[in-house]
Amino acid sequence: MRSIRSLSLAVALSTPLLIAPAAQGAVVTGGHVDWGVKQSFRGYVTGPIAAGSIATSDGATQTPPASLNNGGGPFRFPVTGGDQPGASQVSAGTRGKVRFSGHAGQLDFTIFNVRVVFDGTASGPCVIADADTKKLNGGSTESYRGVRFAKLDPTGITPTSAGGSTTWANVPAALTAEGAPAFAGFYEPGSGLDPVTLTYATGAGSGTSAGACAKRGSVVTVPPGATPPASKPAGATLKLGRPTRGQLKLLARGKSVATRVRVSQAGKVTLTAKGRIARRTRTAAKVVRRATGPGVVTLRWKLAKSARRELVAKRKLTLKLTATLPGAVKPPTRSFTLRRP
Repeated sequence: MRSIRSLSLAVALSTPLLIAPAAQGAVVTGGHVDWGVKQSFRGYVTGPIAAGSIATSDGATQTPPASLNNGGGPFRFPVTGGDQPGASQVSAGTRGKVRFSGHAGQLDFTIFNVRVVFDGTASGPCVIADADTKKLNGGSTESYRGVRFAKLDPTGITPTSAGGSTTWANVPAALTAEGAPAFAGFYEPGSGLDPVTLTYATGAGSGTSAGACAKRGSVVTVPPGATPPASKPAGATLKLGRPTRGQLKLLARGKSVATRVRVSQAGKVTLTAKGRIARRTRTAAKVVRRATGPGVVTLRWKLAKSARRELVAKRKLTLKLTATLPGAVKPPTRSFTLRRP
């Protein structure tokens, strides 16, 4: 054993969703990934030497939970969504965090935003993830964002289907050359990690991108007390429609309009309009509706009284319309100007 920190990064390495035969242009709508990262690492963290603990949050669970001298079972990460632009290309993201800590706080590692990409190349499929790891020398943290941690090998594995879902069972996972430095050299590239079992469902949609397994990601050293860089949630996608001329006229008259948002998964869709009102950027409209699955969600909204007063006084009002969905990589926006009738 050469480094405690390397152990903690072992954790981070694999948690994915793989591909399965499905209709071209489908979207991933749900499911879960069962994966223990590395059994020996879990046992070490909670064993008598590290005397640490394993904690799950943000939807991730562990069965059975870890206890002292017992690393517990594998973790389950809920699938948030993804794209399947073609039969040989799939990307899927999960939510959930797993934190490993031990050695009185010297070992502190968290993995999150795990996603699996099957890009149709010889290098795929792979696992990409974010991780925050506390360094042993001085308490600083290394933050990994979008790093290719592990390679998956589904060779010889036949997926099974039941209840509208597809399952790949016990898919071998191995540490990549990019992932090895995250372990401070504790594990060599090609070292085996725990196998991955994934179950996911797809729905009709227009998958647009399977991502790239060649992605290298970034590493940032964060001084003690500083905040790690922000990360981008994985999985969900959504597309916001553009207001028509007729809708702009209705809004200016204080009437309600319907805006369509295409989503790739179930979840709470929030539509917000912000504008410069009384010399400050304020919310001019906000509406929330839950999407039951992939497809189009229609939200009706109109201007708030403060926005209408601003429009009457200034004769025009510029708005920025934004749609959000938990797990969405990039919320879509539309900017437009209303003029007083």
